[in-house]
Amino acid sequence: MGELCLRKVVWLTLIYFSVLSLGVPKDNTLDRKVCEVPECKERAEFLLGILDNNTNPCDDFYEYVCKKWKDTHQIPDDKSEYGVFIKLAADLKEELKDIFGNATLSSQPPEQRNITHKILNVYRSCMNENISEAKGMEALREIMREVGVAMWPVTSTNVNIPDWKKTFTKLVVNIGLSPILNLFVSQDVRDVTKYVLEMDQHSFGIIGRNQFLNQYDEHNCQIIRAYKQYIMGVTNLTNDGN
Repeated sequence: MGELCLRKVVWLTLIYFSVLSLGVPKDNTLDRKVCEVPECKERAEFLLGILDNNTNPCDDFYEYVCKKWKDTHQIPDDKSEYGVFIKLAADLKEELKDIFGNATLSSQPPEQRNITHKILNVYRSCMNENISEAKGMEALREIMREVGVAMWPVTSTNVNIPDWKKTFTKLVVNIGLSPILNLFVSQDVRDVTKYVLEMDQHSFGIIGRNQFLNQYDEHNCQIIRAYKQYIMGVTNLTNDGN
């Protein structure tokens, strides 16, 4: 949560000085333009509402921008961390869900559809419960076979294990999973007209980094134990309980 709050400090610092600019007289030579649409006003009210006016920002800017948020927003039971960006991401997902759920599919042939209709088609396919229920776990097993992992987890030395490099490549290209390193495409900082492939440490998924590094902590032990049970449950489900 500290890292999230630190990022929020930087973000709110920029916003803070933008808000201060609202008090500049209209005859100022800089002639700043102020956004007056409802969305801007709503965002300004949100930012001002989470600032702790009881703290002097010159004395403790971290407390000024973070304390009120921490006091009024507890970490949800289903998350290991929480912050403004996580909340915004969750709100965005809900809005997209509402948009996709009420949008109309295009009647044009697939090759004539734009990217919006293609995304909508993929979403509707994933949300088709009739097909999902009919295929069940077989749909997942088909994908596993395609990427070279016909059996999971591989527990027998007699199993013909495919080349891990090819399997890793298929996982990244065909499914978007990167189990070893976090891979993503971004603009080249040295030439923004080009794109580069970047690598980073892998994210820790359901449980956090702290749980992995401090597995024997009393609190973390319970989380690790539950995570192991979760893995066993997924394994049994994938292999029909065998």
